[in-house]
Amino acid sequence: MFTSTGWVACFRRPCRRKHVGRPLMTMKFKTLKHFNDPGHAHELTFSCYKNNHTFDSDALCQMLVNSIDRARDRHCFKLLAYVIMPDHVHMTIFPMKPEYNISRILSGVKLSSSMKILRQISSKEDRPYARLWQRGGGYDRNLVSREAVVASIQYIHANPVRKGFVKTPDEWYWSSAGYYAGHNRYPIKVDDEILASLL
Repeated sequence: MFTSTGWVACFRRPCRRKHVGRPLMTMKFKTLKHFNDPGHAHELTFSCYKNNHTFDSDALCQMLVNSIDRARDRHCFKLLAYVIMPDHVHMTIFPMKPEYNISRILSGVKLSSSMKILRQISSKEDRPYARLWQRGGGYDRNLVSREAVVASIQYIHANPVRKGFVKTPDEWYWSSAGYYAGHNRYPIKVDDEILASLL
């Protein structure tokens, strides 16, 4: 794990499928190839359907936090950082098994939260809420150096500041920034004990 100082972060960009016989304009969704390499951390991003501001209530954010916590145990990964924004989510994780599948980890987080959150939203809407998450694999960046992990955590925590929601990262409650800042109240504890071996 991160034993070579010469390693640099690998950026994985979504690629488009080729649809033979269809015009290019029919392409709506991106397909992301995941690289399930042992010893790599991952920076994950996934967005709400049509960039809806779904997570604008504490109740819905808490439902998602509970889903992340369950997925962490079920899929055996360490949670290094996270932030829940109104229309998207960022996470930095470290899979603990030599063989793992990032797509399954993402599904574990997204699918287990979808039904409960959709029911909660639909109960307050005039019409059923059809979809929670944007289709496609979101964004997955492999992190293979100490510097890349640190940069990822800092980037994730700075999201609410860049959006102008708060002045400092730890002011945003639905984030791991408060935990790292030593606050007593935070949504979910991150696995900071593993950072000593990674950083």
